[in-house]
Amino acid sequence: MRVSIALVLLGVFGCGETLVLDAQGLKTGYGPRCTSAADCPSTGLCRMGRCAPHWEGKEDGGTTVGGGLDASCGNGILERGEACDDGNQVQEDACLTDCTLARCGDGVVQAGEEDCDEASERCSPDCQFAHDGRSIERAARSCQHLLSLHPETPTGQYWIQPGDLPWRVVCEMDFDGGGWTRVARVNYDDPLWDAWSDANEGSDSFGLPISSLSECCDGEDLTFHFVVDGERMPTRFRDVMGLAFQTSAPAENFDPDGVMISPGVDEPYSHCPATLTRQNTWWNWSISQSRFDGCSGYQADGFLLVGASGRDEQATKIFGLGRFTGDTFSSIEVFAREEGQ
Repeated sequence: MRVSIALVLLGVFGCGETLVLDAQGLKTGYGPRCTSAADCPSTGLCRMGRCAPHWEGKEDGGTTVGGGLDASCGNGILERGEACDDGNQVQEDACLTDCTLARCGDGVVQAGEEDCDEASERCSPDCQFAHDGRSIERAARSCQHLLSLHPETPTGQYWIQPGDLPWRVVCEMDFDGGGWTRVARVNYDDPLWDAWSDANEGSDSFGLPISSLSECCDGEDLTFHFVVDGERMPTRFRDVMGLAFQTSAPAENFDPDGVMISPGVDEPYSHCPATLTRQNTWWNWSISQSRFDGCSGYQADGFLLVGASGRDEQATKIFGLGRFTGDTFSSIEVFAREEGQ
């Protein structure tokens, strides 16, 4: 009587992985016989004469029933239970270190494919930056909003949409903590406009409605600073009513509570109780009063942009800002920032 005896040999294959070999020296559980990878079109792997991997055990990729090699994430071989296995420990590529495919929502930013991967206002559902101002579709509410979501944003031009319409504006991110939106720019002798309520889209003179940035208090939640002929003025103003930026308003007092003024970036704000006023109809944008008292007088720390007799709404002279006493200029820019956001 002939007796067939199946000889089982145990061996070690690479990286400490235990193989189970049959009497012919072939690993059990592997696929068809092969002599090269070309014989294994589905996997491209020929190991010890059999196409690999080919599992006959558990569907979850655990230890196989009846022999075979345990799946080992990170060995560079795609095995049952793995969606991928690139053989590295890089978490930011297409295959995560747990051998699952990278996807939007997995909490890992995939290099070259995703800007972000988080549940936040700064990250869109498709894992691209939101509200970074790079396009109309990704407009922020303001430069301050943009900076709060993307703190590394440099000074430059960005899209914002504070109201119904999008605007491409200059965002100043370096001066005094950043987050300043350029709300107006006007050249010498250009016609002025109601900068608080109206837009101006001239080729050089520019303005979005300042009111679109304000959420309360008739504009007293905003801070302002100015750039004259390219030079940034250190004086900053808070608690300024929107009426300060109307043109050719009646000659009257309009802000009885005064303003907060800081003469420099490192200087604290102090309350100036002077009643803000317009002395005549060619006082246009006015954070000032008609007398000089070292507080908000038009020849001191206040600010006044005026026209001329018979040309009430033409930009002709600047007073205040601790420097100007009726000087002509080439251009002036107004920057605003929301506080408490």
